[in-house]
Amino acid sequence: MAKVLIQEGIKKYFEKEDKSLVSENNFNTDKFRVELEKQSARRFKKASQRIRYYKKTDQK
Repeated sequence: MAKVLIQEGIKKYFEKEDKSLVSENNFNTDKFRVELEKQSARRFKKASQRIRYYKKTDQK
C-alpha cells in the first residue's frame, strides 16, 4: 500500500514539474513576442547586393 502511494506521489510530482516547465516556456515566448512587437519595423538603408559565387579554376 505504501509503495503504491509513494509511486503515485512521485508520478504527480513529475507531472507537476512538466507542467511548470511548459508554462514557464510559454511565458518566455510571450515575453519575447511582446518585446519584438514593441520594436519599430526597420528597413535596410541600401538595397541588398547579390552574392556572386565563383567556381575554382585549376591553375597549373
